[in-house]
Amino acid sequence: MGTTNGGSASLLVLLTVAFVSSSAQEVNTATPNDYRFVSYTELRPTMDVFAPKNVTRFSEILFDIQKYQIIVGARDHLYRLSVRGLQELESAYWPADKDAVKMCEIKGQTAVDCHNFVRVLHRHESRLLACGTHAFQPVCTWRQLDALGTVQRRESGIAVAPYSPHLNVTSVLSSEGDVFAATPTDFSGLDPALYGRKLRTQKYDSRLLSAPDFVGSFEAGDFVYFVFREDAVEYMSCGKAVYSRIARVCKNDRGNGRHVWTTFVKARLNCSVPGEYPFYLDEVQSIHYLDREEVLYATFTTPDNSLAGSAVCAFTMASISAAFQGPFQHQSAAGGPWKRVHLEDHTHFECRSPEVTSGHQLAALYDFTLTAEAVQPERPEPLLLLDGVRLTSVATDVITTKHHVSVHVLYVADTTGTIRKLSVVPRSRQTCLLEVLRPFSKPTRVLTMKLLREAASLYLGTDSGLVRLPVERCGRYRSEAACLAAMDPYCGWDEARALCTPPPGQDPGVASWLQPVTQCPDLSRPVDGGWSAWGDWQPCRQLESSDGEGEPGEPCLCRRRQCSSPAPARGGAPCVGLAAEVTNCTRHGGWTSWSAWSACSHPCGVAVKSRRRSCSSPAPVHGGRDCSGDAEQEIMCHSNPPCPSETSLPVDGGWGHWSAWSRCSARCGGGLRRRRRSCDSPRPANGGRPCAGCELEYGQCGGQPCPEQRRLTHWTPWLAANGSTVGRQQRFRFECRAPVPDAALIRVSHARSDERHCNADGQCTPADWTGLGWGDWGSWSPCSVPCGGGVQTRSRTCDGLPSACLGPSRVEQACNTERCKGDWSCWSEWSPCSVSCGVGRRSRHRQCRPPEGADPSDVTCDGSDVTEEPCEMPSCSSLEGWNEWSVWSQCDVGGEQHRVRDCMVSEPGQELCQGVDRQSRLCVETNDDSVLMAATAVAQGGVSAGRLVGACLGCFCAGALLAAAGTYYYLHRRRYGRVPGSKYYDTLPKPAAPNAYQSVPGVQELAELRNGRGRHSSAGKSAAELSQPEKTATIRRNGSQRYTSVLGSELRANLASDTIY
Repeated sequence: MGTTNGGSASLLVLLTVAFVSSSAQEVNTATPNDYRFVSYTELRPTMDVFAPKNVTRFSEILFDIQKYQIIVGARDHLYRLSVRGLQELESAYWPADKDAVKMCEIKGQTAVDCHNFVRVLHRHESRLLACGTHAFQPVCTWRQLDALGTVQRRESGIAVAPYSPHLNVTSVLSSEGDVFAATPTDFSGLDPALYGRKLRTQKYDSRLLSAPDFVGSFEAGDFVYFVFREDAVEYMSCGKAVYSRIARVCKNDRGNGRHVWTTFVKARLNCSVPGEYPFYLDEVQSIHYLDREEVLYATFTTPDNSLAGSAVCAFTMASISAAFQGPFQHQSAAGGPWKRVHLEDHTHFECRSPEVTSGHQLAALYDFTLTAEAVQPERPEPLLLLDGVRLTSVATDVITTKHHVSVHVLYVADTTGTIRKLSVVPRSRQTCLLEVLRPFSKPTRVLTMKLLREAASLYLGTDSGLVRLPVERCGRYRSEAACLAAMDPYCGWDEARALCTPPPGQDPGVASWLQPVTQCPDLSRPVDGGWSAWGDWQPCRQLESSDGEGEPGEPCLCRRRQCSSPAPARGGAPCVGLAAEVTNCTRHGGWTSWSAWSACSHPCGVAVKSRRRSCSSPAPVHGGRDCSGDAEQEIMCHSNPPCPSETSLPVDGGWGHWSAWSRCSARCGGGLRRRRRSCDSPRPANGGRPCAGCELEYGQCGGQPCPEQRRLTHWTPWLAANGSTVGRQQRFRFECRAPVPDAALIRVSHARSDERHCNADGQCTPADWTGLGWGDWGSWSPCSVPCGGGVQTRSRTCDGLPSACLGPSRVEQACNTERCKGDWSCWSEWSPCSVSCGVGRRSRHRQCRPPEGADPSDVTCDGSDVTEEPCEMPSCSSLEGWNEWSVWSQCDVGGEQHRVRDCMVSEPGQELCQGVDRQSRLCVETNDDSVLMAATAVAQGGVSAGRLVGACLGCFCAGALLAAAGTYYYLHRRRYGRVPGSKYYDTLPKPAAPNAYQSVPGVQELAELRNGRGRHSSAGKSAAELSQPEKTATIRRNGSQRYTSVLGSELRANLASDTIY
């Protein structure tokens, strides 16, 4: 016990010495009497406050600079506000679901915590990513920046937002659109993780994360950095300590196959007071990273159970990279010592090797996650060191002054809501206290603090609302000496206007605008006093009564101001003028009598009734005090019966309509199709039963058998038969089949052979002439039309005498008999109204246009070709009393015709003879009835210009369709030509000419011939040439019969047997 007390005493002495000896001590000397102290009363006229009722926890701020607006996240709400004035542009109510709230309370959480606390706001292009705790069930939604109430997509927020509103979270939306976040990922908060691109840190590994408290994150180059404080695992053998860390991962990390980071590495952040025994401030609280300057500013504090103290340290990206490129600390076994290890190759941790192929390499790299060297600050001493204060937030601005390109201005907030404005001298990096701001009337916790450079404003989020502060208060300084002595980088003396102002036109180079070289404020110069803003009016009394007897007089209203903006110091002149103002003292208000009690506010249950009175007997005037007391009283209605309780009946789910069948998976040979339905007519609610059955149904389709395609090869050359007598020759050809449309299933069937006998003089005769007759049928030609009913043909040739070939040589069959689907033309103009007065109907029509090559008489289109709608003409009552119109007159000199009509009643009154009695129109050589009405009359009937244009367009479309149909017909006839009919052959036998050797055509060539086109070869043969009959003698085998007669020379070679088709 003695040792422990001695250690605590040593720590106390060391802490005290560290704060007293710090060179930054002067920044904490501002007091309410110092001109740098700006009170709440002085700040209030320049502040904007947004504080809606019954809304708390304004913890997230997102700037949309393009549209000059702010997105704010609070408990159960999202707001879109103006940058200046904080005017509400839109609000979206986003509470947690009732079921989630109920489950949250069942799990033991308080009703206060079982709300939806918005914790993450990110912008990606024109969309907003908002994530909240959602009653300990994190949820994220994507919304439009200009329509916060419209949810485009909802998804789980686990590992992006925390479960509890009391746990910290930090996240980054990278330039590639990926979200990287660090937060606890379970209900208990015991599984913290760095998450991004479906990767995370290893679960429950204290070497990676040991009870971390995440502070901030930022993106820099190929890395994403996370700053947090955690239990120091390397210090466990000596006790428990908390260290500040900075960790990074590569954005292109692909993980180790188990969705775990392979490039995670962390280093300690060192913010300490130097000396023989350095004093460390180990608990980082807030960060702000400057991209262009590559500088990280962070606030640090002492532990909660020690003396309060804070510091601000700056770290450059060079020092951060140096720590990550140095040696590592390695622990060979759990509980063993940590050793310093040098890793030869850092390539993998520098994002230059995203893929590691060896599992052993991954396992080895996994042991190196903690660097041996800490990240050192930019300068040995902290930029700011405060005693007895705990800093919470930091925001940074970079501005251009008269003599410097960039000056860093820091705003740091403490636990009471006090904000210190600091400047960092560019060359010496000395920190100067410029102002101490009190933006709240009482101590208030600042949840978030962000600075918007474009609006020159600082925004503070608190439990009760959002506050905007201007970054400068140059008007406080009334003289040139006071303005220049303040050394505020935002302010300078404008000689042209004799005022202390920001740079005119945001240009610090204006010659008439004076500003000294940036350094700490000159506290030795005299400071003249300046009045603060007037306070609120408050009641007061005159010192003497009007009758002079010493009694207090009538009450009045007074307001005061203080000489504190700034206060006169070091011999400066005091403020000139009055410190108080008093209004006219007049009578006070008096109450009228109470009104009668009103009816109860509700017929049943808890209700109230009220009565009122007004402060008008007499009314207060000229600053007189208002009536004291209530203007309204309410009492409970005790006679109301109790209200019946409302219960929601369960609603069972019901199936909606089936969707249309999907396309069949096969055209023939049997396939499957499917359709869906949803359980939404109605959806099950209030514990109702879900729909019974399946939401997906399969059906058979394409059951028709696939046609078997067959093709014959060319005949082989005549060959001498094996073991035959002299003169006996044979030739062969083969048949190929494809039982299904797949060409891979083609197989070779049985072979065919022909036989002939040749004598010595070259005369050859078939082995059996008498059995010859019709050859095989050819393939069916393509259908003549794509739809609407066409024909296709096939033919055969006679292989013998005409008397042996009975029946036709060419047959036809119908094809593509389904009706053609046409396209609708444009609607015609509306027809004239069916009546001349009153309400009638008019119609318009359209035509069903056939597809190219189809018969117009056999085309159908979905829908109606005529549509009607009501039309309203002038009231029929307007025609009553009038005689018929006269005939149109001849054209006059002005090119107009006229007609008139007479009223048949001498005194028509208001109901008869309504309208005009004369009409005029232009003289045109058409039959339209367009009328130029006299006075306010409107022409009725006639052909409008729109109808003429519609008629012209219709004629043009009809001509185009006819031209397209003729072109298609001509190209179709030219492509396919006529199908040749059967030829008559000579009846006398002729000597057969020797056959040239021909190779058997391949499958592709047969397919091309079947499709009616030839392959482009070097010989340049067309499809017509390829399909010409071979001038060869062809012998057909028929069982065991032999041919005895000679064939003609015009027989075709590619003939198939009748049994094939």
